[in-house]
Amino acid sequence: MNNYNMIINYIYLLQEREFIKTKEHIYKVGMTKQENHGRFNQYPKGSILLFQMICDKCKNIENKVIKLFKDKFIMRKDIGNEYFEGDYKNMMDIIYSAIKDETDEKNKEENLKQNLKINIILEESNLVVQQQCKKEYEKINLTPNPKINLILEESNLVEQQQLKKEYEKFLEEKEKEELEKFLAQRYIITTYEEWIKYNQISKIIITNKKGEGYLKFKGQLWRKLYDKNCLSFNKDYMEDLLGFITNNKSDVMKMVSPSNDLVSRCEMNNMRFNYKNRLTDEIITLEEHRKLNEIEQPMYYLLEKDKYEFIESGYDDNKIFQDTIEKCHVKVNILNFYNLNYYEYVFSIHRHPSHTSDYVIFNSVNFTFTYVDDLINNKILTGEDSGGRILFVKHVVNVSIVDDILNSLITCEIKVQFKILVYNLIVKQEEDQIIFYDYNNCLLTTWIRDLLYSISNNKFYIESHQYYENKLEFKKIFKKSKLRCVIISKDSKDIPTIETQIKDFCKLGFKNIIVCQNNKINTMYNIVNFRTYLQDNKELLIKCIKNENNYQPECWESSIKFDDDIFYNSKLLLTNFLKWCCTK
Repeated sequence: MNNYNMIINYIYLLQEREFIKTKEHIYKVGMTKQENHGRFNQYPKGSILLFQMICDKCKNIENKVIKLFKDKFIMRKDIGNEYFEGDYKNMMDIIYSAIKDETDEKNKEENLKQNLKINIILEESNLVVQQQCKKEYEKINLTPNPKINLILEESNLVEQQQLKKEYEKFLEEKEKEELEKFLAQRYIITTYEEWIKYNQISKIIITNKKGEGYLKFKGQLWRKLYDKNCLSFNKDYMEDLLGFITNNKSDVMKMVSPSNDLVSRCEMNNMRFNYKNRLTDEIITLEEHRKLNEIEQPMYYLLEKDKYEFIESGYDDNKIFQDTIEKCHVKVNILNFYNLNYYEYVFSIHRHPSHTSDYVIFNSVNFTFTYVDDLINNKILTGEDSGGRILFVKHVVNVSIVDDILNSLITCEIKVQFKILVYNLIVKQEEDQIIFYDYNNCLLTTWIRDLLYSISNNKFYIESHQYYENKLEFKKIFKKSKLRCVIISKDSKDIPTIETQIKDFCKLGFKNIIVCQNNKINTMYNIVNFRTYLQDNKELLIKCIKNENNYQPECWESSIKFDDDIFYNSKLLLTNFLKWCCTK
């Protein structure tokens, strides 16, 4: 195994902060080519890295592990294809075994291959030697002579080396011949239209011959395509067109009789096989038969149609790549982007079974959720604009329950100040400037952080220490981004006083400033009363959550173990808190 490749290939298992807080046994498996903990450090703070192991080909191992996980654990497709629910210790065992098997299989394969070659070479060389010996004997017509054995021994090594070269050449020619024979029996897909016909990609826009541009899956946001050969290309967060072609190949067949069409394997099976009811003579497709229960299935018998003939299909990635570049090319100056308004946010939601989209655009002015495809048309909106968490979309949202919870925690005066702040942050900047002071627990600031992360992925706020650690880098970020808020704190001696920080960020033009500081005298929060309220009103809160989210917490105490859980967990009252923030 190549040690250099090993250094940059890992498989990991982790639990994200959200599932730690909700006490759900949901874990994410992934691969990375970043060294050490580079990839893990990009996950939300508070996540736990459970397992990370070096391997040879991380993509192959990841695919194998995911396949094994599907059989052993619950795949959480509502979150993502790499998320599974189950026992993390068993998951770790499977990952370890998969990587160990990879090494064992590779060594075993190499040994078998080498032994096979040696045996064949020796067998063939022995045969040649025997024939040569016979000829020599017949030629001189003498009794066996010991000198002949010596000659044979000296020539044996030369013969073996020559035969080895001939055998390797024979193998190459044989493999080439078998490949050509195999390809001759398959239909090779070479065009953009045929490749995209049955996969989940809905559209591609190419801006240059290098394959850069944008790609969109059905019901998803656009993804940016990069040039794989560019020096700045990074596999961990950049994607390229050829990679999508390689990893998005549908299982399709080529019909050669009675027509000349490309069909999915499911369509082929439905064409070739029908089932007929033994009593009513009703004919149904193979797909319909699979949906019947164990009692209904035996009532039908199989009908096979001989008139259809199919051959396997394959893909020529490079030809598809070139054809896609040619057919999907668009001039950069005519690209049409969807620009989110101040009050608009895009994030994923718990998908309704009747809809194919995961993403909505949220309008904080009228509190509406519109599926992305219904609003952006052909305009480009990328995942860079997306929020960081999944939210529930509700038809009925109880806002008064949020008021009651906050009343148990803070005074009416602080609540009014806080509401003005969040309204300005999320809906419309109406105030010239807001300076909000938070103390000790800083629970309100925690909820602001969580909410902004959920709907915008942290792109609208920044921590003050980032400015003082690297002012030049901060100014670059400030110019590119649309920051709405700075959170000030005095975390170390190297950072100026609170007063100096406020002056600095006022000069920079920040309209919303949150000041977090410790003050033992300050009694901003009534944490005891807040926790008591959540316990005393347990039935009321659970009823609200069940009616609106169609979800009932298994253990209320675990669900609210952390003080911020009630408005952090999307399964509890996160959407309710969002609406409260959007209401004047």
